[in-house]
Amino acid sequence: MTIGIYENLKKDTAPYYVDRLTKAIEMGGSDWFLLNEEEKQADLYISVGGDGTFLKAAKYAFKYDVPVLGLNLGTFGLLTEVDKDNAELCIKRIAEGEYDVEERTVLEVFVEENKNGEIKKNFVDYGINDCVLTQLSLLKASYVRLTINNSYVETYPCDGIIVSTQTGSTAYSLSAGGPIVMPGCDVILVTPKCPHFTDGRSIVADKNAEVRLNVVKENHEMIVSVDGEESYKLKGNETIVCKNANKKLKIIRMNPPDFFAALNSKIEARDRLMGIGKGVI
Repeated sequence: MTIGIYENLKKDTAPYYVDRLTKAIEMGGSDWFLLNEEEKQADLYISVGGDGTFLKAAKYAFKYDVPVLGLNLGTFGLLTEVDKDNAELCIKRIAEGEYDVEERTVLEVFVEENKNGEIKKNFVDYGINDCVLTQLSLLKASYVRLTINNSYVETYPCDGIIVSTQTGSTAYSLSAGGPIVMPGCDVILVTPKCPHFTDGRSIVADKNAEVRLNVVKENHEMIVSVDGEESYKLKGNETIVCKNANKKLKIIRMNPPDFFAALNSKIEARDRLMGIGKGVI
């Protein structure tokens, strides 16, 4: 077995836990490499950090269609379930096959342009959390036309639109007023950012939906961001298309956390950091 490790290089404690992981891997007779230094296929990937680090490792896991596991160095994570002090135990359980695999929906995102009747894809990416259409300047509103399955929904004067998976429902979408969605619900969420003169409610679409976004009033400051990465700057009459990918992300689960307990734990950790009262949902 070969294991790829993705390390959060900004965490001072990460090298110590990576060292513990690699020694356990070697003792078990397996090979390993640092995904930060070289990209290649492994039998599985392990992230060492928080949920953000997990998302980066998960991109590779999805690409190569192999499982990913999160070793948590921060607060209680929604995706990184293995405590840092259980590094050796998690390697032992992997070697013995004592784990389950949970599948999560991933968004396929592309930007297409119609040139004289020929459709050209100018950008393609995959989002575990979300795709965000946003503007670089907040001095004026953008006008975004939303269609779902070729049916017109609304044109939003807004700062942008968030299209998210269930996994991303507790990320940027939640900050913008979107709903919390439990794992196992394969839906697509569409949430406007700061909509003007509309109610701006989120839309919960079917897992087979195709979401299309068009900027209908000229704006040269619009970008498409996938999972928090600045990915593509719109350059003209283009359409952003979001739909479920034809395969899913595989997450290794050993002791899956209670979803709402984990979510409350993250909120409480945020509140402690900000010096305010206990945060609960």
